Amino acid sequence: MLSQALAIVMTVGGLAVAATSLSSDAGIEARLTTLVFAVGAVLMLVYLGFHITVTPKAPDGYEPRRRRFARLYRVYMVIAYLAFAHLGASFLFHHVVTVWIAWFLVVTGAFGAIAMIVRRPKIADFPLWIHVIAGVLGAGLLSVH
Repeated sequence: MLSQALAIVMTVGGLAVAATSLSSDAGIEARLTTLVFAVGAVLMLVYLGFHITVTPKAPDGYEPRRRRFARLYRVYMVIAYLAFAHLGASFLFHHVVTVWIAWFLVVTGAFGAIAMIVRRPKIADFPLWIHVIAGVLGAGLLSVH
């Protein structure tokens, strides 16, 4: 759980750094993406906090509480996927990076968001996948600059 929390915080930080390094119009949109992702990140951190504090000593009524907190996770995943799709669309519109990076973000973000909403396939329900997308973005940005 600690590694997930660290990955979430690092992703927000990486998006913020990328946003500040972009030109004015693209940078503003990237800052918006960072803000939206950060809102989702807070929800995910609350969800992780629930598991750290409640799961080890599972009290009566645990299952209904777990289902309520699981909604925070699902909302985080949809927000995170949409944030990456938005960032990719912004990159396409402003010609910030190579086209393949932008399209990768748009396609994986849109696919992930739709898959999370309709609950299929299970690969979109894998929290690490968000950070794989961020890793590809980071590697792509490093190779460009």
